[in-house]
Amino acid sequence: MKLTGIFLLLMLWTCESVRVAESRDDNSVYDLFELVHVSKKNHGVTLVKGDDPYSPAYKILNPDLIPEVPESSFRDLIDSIHAERGFLLLLNFKQFKRTRGSLLTVEKRDGSGAVFEIVSNGKANTLDVVFSTVNKQQVVSIEDVDLATGHWKNITLFVQEDRAQLYVGCEEVNTAELDAPIQSILTQETPITARLRIGKGAVKDRFMGVLQNVRFVFGTTLEAILRNKGCQNSVLTDRIIVMDNPINGSSPAIRTDYTGHKSKDLQMICGFSCEDLAGMFKELKGLGVVVKELSNELRKVVRKHT
Repeated sequence: MKLTGIFLLLMLWTCESVRVAESRDDNSVYDLFELVHVSKKNHGVTLVKGDDPYSPAYKILNPDLIPEVPESSFRDLIDSIHAERGFLLLLNFKQFKRTRGSLLTVEKRDGSGAVFEIVSNGKANTLDVVFSTVNKQQVVSIEDVDLATGHWKNITLFVQEDRAQLYVGCEEVNTAELDAPIQSILTQETPITARLRIGKGAVKDRFMGVLQNVRFVFGTTLEAILRNKGCQNSVLTDRIIVMDNPINGSSPAIRTDYTGHKSKDLQMICGFSCEDLAGMFKELKGLGVVVKELSNELRKVVRKHT
């Protein structure tokens, strides 16, 4: 009994230690404003009231002054994109009416253009995904988006391999196909020659308005994100992109078995899930109390007969 108890205690400790370690270096969410450490009174922004009352919102005054995302964080982001063959991008923003502005840009350090850019084009009523392949710049547009209206918009952009799917609030707007998978556009070498910027594009493509919660998210599903936003199940149909035939046996970019980042790794280490072990330990504790009481009663009986 004692050996079993010690074993379970060790297993619980191991699982909890792994869980804490995973949570420390689990790069599942990249909040770009947090990464650039933008302050309230400078760096080309001013703090304003946002659509989400629990996080800061920034009116963009001069995106040239907003610092770039640190190279180490950018590398981690690229690694996550390659590991999951895509990404979920979440943004809240209020854009001036009928303006064209870059939400985020991966710009070349030599100033020769963008490697990758997401532009809200109020003039054409599109969300443009701009990217470069073999010295050729291409634009793929998602149409009828109604984003540059002067009102708050909450968007979810799901990029999986060479496909992009846009939701505004709970409504699916449209999908578009890129001419190349995202991991061949944003390569492991990209952070060497380019940097990630917020709200900064070409001179005429500077974002005009307010940005909030500019976040890349990994390790969850599009369905889970929409559900967390309060979207009804009727909206979450099989219109959502699913990778039915993963390439080379790898898993889809957005996992369908998500219960916590790297949950499979924890179960491999523990043998059982940590929740199962915790339940077993509670039962063992209860049995320990019963055994102790029986042992005490047995001692009393022995004393009476000696």
